[in-house]
Amino acid sequence: MLAVRMVLGPGIGGAVYSNVLQERQQHYVTRYTQNVDMMNPEAATTFIGTMQNMQNEGKSETEAQNMASISIKGRIQKQATLSAVKEMAGWTFYGCLLCMIFVLIVPYPKRKIVT
Repeated sequence: MLAVRMVLGPGIGGAVYSNVLQERQQHYVTRYTQNVDMMNPEAATTFIGTMQNMQNEGKSETEAQNMASISIKGRIQKQATLSAVKEMAGWTFYGCLLCMIFVLIVPYPKRKIVT
């Protein structure tokens, strides 16, 4: 029982959480990047600002565009990670709530005293 509780449980739990985090994070990245183009005012402002800053530092236009794209991608990645972690925390909370309700509703069997 100790091996299951101290070794297998955390290993399996960590693997499940990391796989779910990766899958949900990719889902949110895909979802959030659908509306990010030069028609989006916030994205366009960030992209142009970063690109101008890079060109002022002496970077070429292509390099400045690449850096601006990476900057936008980083912001989207950060937001996607936050959304995925919040979703996983909600799932965990509801799972714990369900377990708590189950424990409160289902009675424990009475112990028989052996004499």
